[in-house]
Amino acid sequence: MVFRVSAFPYRWVVLALALVMFLATTACQAQTASGTPPAPARGAETTPTPVQMRVVTDFAGRQVAVPARIERVVTIGSLPVVNSFVFAMGHGNKIVSGLLPRFDSQRYKYHFVFGPRIAESPIMEGPDYTPNIEEILRADPDVILTMQQAVIQPLEERGLPVIFLAWREPEDIRRVIRLLGEVFGETERAEAYLAYFDEAVERVRQRVADLPPEERVRVLYIDPQTMANTHLITEWWIEAAGGVSVTKAIHVSESVSVTLEQVLAWDPDVIVVRTKEDAEVLRRER
Repeated sequence: MVFRVSAFPYRWVVLALALVMFLATTACQAQTASGTPPAPARGAETTPTPVQMRVVTDFAGRQVAVPARIERVVTIGSLPVVNSFVFAMGHGNKIVSGLLPRFDSQRYKYHFVFGPRIAESPIMEGPDYTPNIEEILRADPDVILTMQQAVIQPLEERGLPVIFLAWREPEDIRRVIRLLGEVFGETERAEAYLAYFDEAVERVRQRVADLPPEERVRVLYIDPQTMANTHLITEWWIEAAGGVSVTKAIHVSESVSVTLEQVLAWDPDVIVVRTKEDAEVLRRER
């Protein structure tokens, strides 16, 4: 959600928001609700057959062996983001982990469309991303996808295949998509998605290429509840959309915290927040 701070021209704010929403949600557009048949039930075969495996390298440089045919996926961490990448591969119906209560809102309703098993699946982690080992073992996943590096060891110790994902720059997005293309045996689909991704980003780039510096909005992306920006990639979102991030000089690691005094000194033209509730917090503080 965009919160206007000044009377600065609004047209480029729309582009900034559009790109943020594009990165957060376009993965969902790559799959239709009925585009993938339901996953077969476990134990349907009476005669065991050798399981074909493939080995992939994750973002921690670890080689992980996963079945060539993935039927059950558990996601841990920033669930809406990780789930959306699975949706982009056309395998949302394989997700067997539920959303945390904080994600159970209208904003995330399409997760239950693209991932029809999510609504009835147990939650596999705590509010601090601590994995629920018992529930995960009960789910018997073929692969676990996570953005939380700390959960790898306890899951690996129990023989569970864990793939670590991370993204801070645009090229990381491409690596994630190609990695998941390998995991799900969807390399052609991955390349098609990346072609769409590049075309969308280029379309925005052309729209803002000739925008003079004095017309580029100065943008702050923040969680007003914590006064932090926990996503380094937002610096790219803002710049690619034709804006100027006021936190660029200090945002060198994944998370950066700011003070109210810094915000007042920056005097951004636009503040971008995630929810309507966050926007209400800012309005009350004006």
